[in-house]
Amino acid sequence: VSPCRPGQIPFLLAPADRRREIFLVWFGFRLDLWWEKRRGAKMVRGKTQMKRIENPTSRQVTFSKRRGGLLKKAFELSVLCDAEVALVVFSPRGRLYEFASSSMKNTIERYKTVTKDNLGRQTVQQDIE
Repeated sequence: VSPCRPGQIPFLLAPADRRREIFLVWFGFRLDLWWEKRRGAKMVRGKTQMKRIENPTSRQVTFSKRRGGLLKKAFELSVLCDAEVALVVFSPRGRLYEFASSSMKNTIERYKTVTKDNLGRQTVQQDIE
């Protein structure tokens, strides 16, 4: 007979449906998490606070991951929606990362022309609202 805690049914004598639970408790698994995963419940992340990350290593890792995600989204937008996309990102160290669905120069010139023509009308922020 396997060792057990006080008040617990010995493992081999327990009914089959209870053996798994006893095993998990004995080896320190969290039953609530195990049951949630078994039922298909999803674990969700907490909301990220929008403030500067103080740890330089964590900040660099986050920048790299989010930069990659941003570049990927820009590419997807250009392919899926046939949009002309230009993205320019400067790292904290001054390194340039860019993506352009067509010519970066032509897209910037187009942007300058459109903003110059619309100078008296609305700002980009007002267009969004």
